[in-house]
Amino acid sequence: MQMLNVLALFEDYRTTNTFYSYNQFPTFQLEQRIYKPSLPIYPDRLNNLYGYHVSIMIGGASPRIIIYYNKQGGIVYKGTIGHFIDAFQQRYNCTFTQPRVAKPNMLVASTDLVVAVLNGTVDIGMAVTFPYLLNMRTFTYPYEQLNWCLMLPIEPDIPPAMYYLNVFQLDSFLLTLAVLVVISITLSLLLKHNGYDVQLYEFILHDNCLRGALGQSFHELRNVSIQVRSIYIQICILGFLLTAWYNSYFSAYVTSTPKELPYQSYDDILASNVKIVAWEPEYYELIGRVAEFRKYERMFHIERSLDKFISMRDSLNTKFGYAMTESRWVVINEQQNIFSKPLFRMRDDFCFFKNIPLGFPVRENSVYKQPLQKLILELSEMGLYSYWMSKGYSELVDAGEMKFLDLSGRREFRAMQLQDLQYVWYGFAFMMVFSSSVWLLELFTNWLTRRNHNRTQDLPN
Repeated sequence: MQMLNVLALFEDYRTTNTFYSYNQFPTFQLEQRIYKPSLPIYPDRLNNLYGYHVSIMIGGASPRIIIYYNKQGGIVYKGTIGHFIDAFQQRYNCTFTQPRVAKPNMLVASTDLVVAVLNGTVDIGMAVTFPYLLNMRTFTYPYEQLNWCLMLPIEPDIPPAMYYLNVFQLDSFLLTLAVLVVISITLSLLLKHNGYDVQLYEFILHDNCLRGALGQSFHELRNVSIQVRSIYIQICILGFLLTAWYNSYFSAYVTSTPKELPYQSYDDILASNVKIVAWEPEYYELIGRVAEFRKYERMFHIERSLDKFISMRDSLNTKFGYAMTESRWVVINEQQNIFSKPLFRMRDDFCFFKNIPLGFPVRENSVYKQPLQKLILELSEMGLYSYWMSKGYSELVDAGEMKFLDLSGRREFRAMQLQDLQYVWYGFAFMMVFSSSVWLLELFTNWLTRRNHNRTQDLPN
């Protein structure tokens, strides 16, 4: 019966104050009651169902519903829906029965579950699903807010060869170079003022200034003025500061390597080597609802087999990204807590759908709709839903679907390799070519000078 409260009055009610109603929990009972103003006419019959059997159909997939056999051979229901089933039975003192018992690895389509509820096969559908056209009349208050986003690999470390370039930013390098030039000009002017020969190039970058900045020893002139000595002291201090600054940053890069720049848009992902693994039905659901993603078709690796898709997702292969719900991400994030380093992160700025309400299917006028909604709000208020989500990983381990295994791999010592000095070798090669060119130019200039001198001597007087 879907009518919870019924009241029947007879002709003699004015004299007898007697009315009739019924209680269907746990079995149908006809009640004859006398009206008293202090007693409610319609008592709260749903607060205690006295062990009444409520028919349900369980659906969904992990981690929302986790089904496995315990050591005694009994079926165990965990996950956020499994805990909700237990909480409802305890809260309202009822017993759930299943016309079709849910077993491990048995997937019930959400459409079949909704049909079973609407045609009266079961009273409640114990699986959260999306209301068609947001018609909430045949659904409870949302039990879960669906966020379907991309889980992308953590950005890789920059190559070791880039350490030498990233220590100095351009503005810091230009500022340091400007300081060296100012000190070189000042030192050259003071030396020239004291009668020493100064080459033109030393006004731009003095040899002593360059050597001191690099932390090398340099030749100091004796018997010079106090101004020149102070410049020498400044060069030494600058060398200490630059050497300490460079070494500290370089050591930090070795121990805590900077990451490459993260993706800023879907176009960045499309241009990269990362493919997004998606299950075929979910992919076509996305394309059907958000047509602009058709231009990113090459970004996806579409997998037809659900089992293979789950296998690829659970392997956490960093060559791929994965489209998944936030409830699944909570499990993976808990799993990464045992890793030596995290492999993935959920990108809230790369979400296909956000805040989609998912509720339990019930008939529009079902007597169980109000108790379901009341319990959903109570569980959310007490934080039990979030707590159950955080237990998903350990429960999947108990179910044998996941393992306590570090998939990130060990980070072993790596000796410096030849390619790590790539830009150092580039700089060395450039300077070798440049110095050789200058040397050849000097030889050519000297040869021209000698030839002209010899021609001048051969001319007759």
